[in-house]
Amino acid sequence: MGKFEDLTGRKFHQLLVVRLISRGTHPTWECLCECGATTTITSQHLRRGQKTCGHIRKERIPLADRFWGKVTKMDGCWLWTGSTDGHGYGSIGKGGQRGPLLKAHRVSWEIHRGPVPDGMEVCHHCDNPPCTNPDHLFLGTQADNMADAARKGRTRNTPFRGEANGHAIFSEIDIRAIRQAHATGVGVKALGRLYGTSHTNIGFIVRRETWRHVV
Repeated sequence: MGKFEDLTGRKFHQLLVVRLISRGTHPTWECLCECGATTTITSQHLRRGQKTCGHIRKERIPLADRFWGKVTKMDGCWLWTGSTDGHGYGSIGKGGQRGPLLKAHRVSWEIHRGPVPDGMEVCHHCDNPPCTNPDHLFLGTQADNMADAARKGRTRNTPFRGEANGHAIFSEIDIRAIRQAHATGVGVKALGRLYGTSHTNIGFIVRRETWRHVV
């Protein structure tokens, strides 16, 4: 029999050893998981790398609570501070070990307005991908979303770009000033604070992913 080692108070991944339950051949411990649950685990399993009590933290924290933990309300847009996809839209796990990723602005709509009907998408009036303010969102079909993107100048050769879009939050003078300031070394975060928008939105502008027609 190997020498007994007291593991009380030690942390193994998400598990904190609270007290000894049984000291037999395979000592068993009561452990507190970061998800809030308690469980009993042997020394052998702790040392072999068991990470949690078997529950996934996201399953125990409601989606709405996790959503609000990553939203910063500003005058106008409510900015998502969590992970984003390649287009700047917020992402949040639905929950579960292999749960899908959801769009943060879609989750916001469902929290505030209810389920999204089949075949509909949640679109932005403000053209600010990380925004989750339900007042800046609207329901539309994929065709509606594409038409909205065209009006905002996010597709090529469309007639309602830039200032012609009634929901535009910048003027062409603003766009030129933003790009010029960035070219001289002003960071996207500083520009976002100056213009009251997110650094992600500024990044789209300086990389010409939006407002492409402004030279």
